[in-house]
Amino acid sequence: MLEIGMEIQDDVLNVSLKGKLDGMTFTEFEEQLESKRDEAQKIVIDATGLEYVSSAGLRVIMSTELYMEKNNKERIKITNASDDIKEIIELCGFDQVIDME
Repeated sequence: MLEIGMEIQDDVLNVSLKGKLDGMTFTEFEEQLESKRDEAQKIVIDATGLEYVSSAGLRVIMSTELYMEKNNKERIKITNASDDIKEIIELCGFDQVIDME
């Protein structure tokens, strides 16, 4: 199960994730991101409650990052990720294109 919160404030789409971003939940996350990304210049994902991310979840984040880049928007920023989530992102090399805080 994944709880997704999204709020736009000052051209920033603030996203909060709680639970598992996996093969069962990535579609809903992708649909919600796609419905809001045009309204924002920047996306910040608060991963405080994110327990797990699968390759499907990473694909959603990367495809959104590519969209942001193509449309001259700021890089996605992921904040408050656990060490395990950071390690997964780094092992995939995604830390080279996504800001981590």
